[in-house]
Amino acid sequence: DRARRVFSMCMVVTVVVAAVMMIIILLFRGGICELLGARGKSAHLLPLVSDYLLGMIFAFPSVLLLFEFNSLMRLDGDPNRVIVAVVVMTIMDIAGDLLNALVIHGGMLGMGLATSLSYFVALVIMLLHFTKKDIIFKFSLKNLKLGDLKDILATGSSSAMGSVSAMLKNGVLNGIMVATILSSTAVAAFGVLTTVFNFTSSVMIGVGLTTAMIAGMI
Repeated sequence: DRARRVFSMCMVVTVVVAAVMMIIILLFRGGICELLGARGKSAHLLPLVSDYLLGMIFAFPSVLLLFEFNSLMRLDGDPNRVIVAVVVMTIMDIAGDLLNALVIHGGMLGMGLATSLSYFVALVIMLLHFTKKDIIFKFSLKNLKLGDLKDILATGSSSAMGSVSAMLKNGVLNGIMVATILSSTAVAAFGVLTTVFNFTSSVMIGVGLTTAMIAGMI
């Protein structure tokens, strides 16, 4: 019962955080793009970054929920669903990018929307898990307790630190890339390298995430 209560609280907090993030991006998109480095000699990147960010806004709820469901599905006896969701998301994202670049010509906004759509489809696949009867985690707004939020924040603090570290690292790399003469080329090259890294280190990342989850449970 407590596991279901904590799970429900996580879902509520996630939706609220996603909504707040979306509002902040909509209101301050230009300033955020400049903060990310689209200014000065790299000011020509501003409309591109702004359009992409606008398209990616719709992915925020899906990204946050998928991050949580990734571990939850393994705990709830449905690990293969994660694989299916990731494969479908990847195929849709690649197909959407190619369609946008070669047929629709929707620019960076189209690229962002293609990514958002692929994440949304993956989320739908994950949510179908909760239509099953023999599951542990079920969402309910009954008996929610704010006291559980303290435990959730404490348990998630290690993941938060990892995310902050990654953000700082990417921020520094961003600053270095946009400071170069060929800033657009540098950003594109970094994107390609990131994709290659995700492919080549998928096993290492999977083992690391699983180990971290088990250690957290213990």
